Amino acid sequence: MKEFFSILLIGIALSMDTFSLSLGVGMFGISNKKALKLAFIVGIMHFIMPFLGTILGSQLIKVFEIKYD
Repeated sequence: MKEFFSILLIGIALSMDTFSLSLGVGMFGISNKKALKLAFIVGIMHFIMPFLGTILGSQLIKVFEIKYD
């Protein structure tokens, strides 16, 4: 159940970040080409950052010998 809650919170945080990007694109009238580039960059970062966080977190658990239930 902990894993589900963690994934849910990550999904909510990423959704809020993407929503703020869409508001910025809409308010400032950015061209479609720039909006597509921004969306692509944010999408890539939304994949890379949680992936790196998972790897880094598991390494820190091993280094500091944290008991994870």
